Amino acid sequence: MRNKLATTDFLDKAFDKLFQAVGFESWDKEFTKRDDWYTQKTWTAEQSNDYKKWFLAEVKKDLKLKKTQAEKEWNWFNLMWGWKEQN
Repeated sequence: MRNKLATTDFLDKAFDKLFQAVGFESWDKEFTKRDDWYTQKTWTAEQSNDYKKWFLAEVKKDLKLKKTQAEKEWNWFNLMWGWKEQN
């Protein structure tokens, strides 16, 4: 079972990096209080891929996940929180 504190720490780091990818200094919790905050910013396929590589490496290291577990976590995280990709 994962350590709850480690998971929280990882998510704080992941959200900081997610927001930095689209120009924020860090995770802007006030921004996320808007109803459709996740549609207000977009990122390119390249930005998304770079973030995914970072996410997978960090989640494996921080939470001691195997590759398949890390990929599952990425899929859920991206589905729930990932920025909309530019066409």
